[in-house]
Amino acid sequence: MRILIREILETLILALFVFLLLQFSVKNYRVQGNSMHPGFEPGQYLFVNGLAYSRLDVSNFGDFGDVFDTQIGGKYSFVLGPPSYGDLIVFQSPVDQKNLIKRVIGLPGDTIEIKRGDVYLNGNLIIEKYVKNKDSMFFDKIDVLDDEIYVLGDNRISSYDSRFWGKLPVENITGKAWLRYWPPNSFGLVK
Repeated sequence: MRILIREILETLILALFVFLLLQFSVKNYRVQGNSMHPGFEPGQYLFVNGLAYSRLDVSNFGDFGDVFDTQIGGKYSFVLGPPSYGDLIVFQSPVDQKNLIKRVIGLPGDTIEIKRGDVYLNGNLIIEKYVKNKDSMFFDKIDVLDDEIYVLGDNRISSYDSRFWGKLPVENITGKAWLRYWPPNSFGLVK
């Protein structure tokens, strides 16, 4: 009887651990609108890796915080690595708190400029093969500061993104788009 109780207790503890791990590591996201067309369609469901950009606020560690590599400047150290160019991220909009998906274009220290819809990163034109509907708008140069990133939708004529509301604070990032799972014909890893 004692062995049975122990096994039940171990099973419950393991189940609780797995449940909590999944709650914090895998998030569900439903694509809204056409801002990422053709890569993502409205109504598609994705799993988002919530641990991908886990971060520590090293400013809370005082002088000891200097031993941490903040990677993209500022007060955060990313446990598994910071966002990179081209990453598809899900985040909370700084304007209306809705969850959105966009592509990372600029990182701290970068200067972004948009001329006739072409994006220039630090003065160099970015070749964006994933953009199918480019607009012809101009946007002034913008410097990406510590703890910020610059994000754009792939369907530029239908995307409300950093061009309009500015740079995204890294603390708004929910995670990295990882796996399409619905509808079934779209199933696959996000690239």
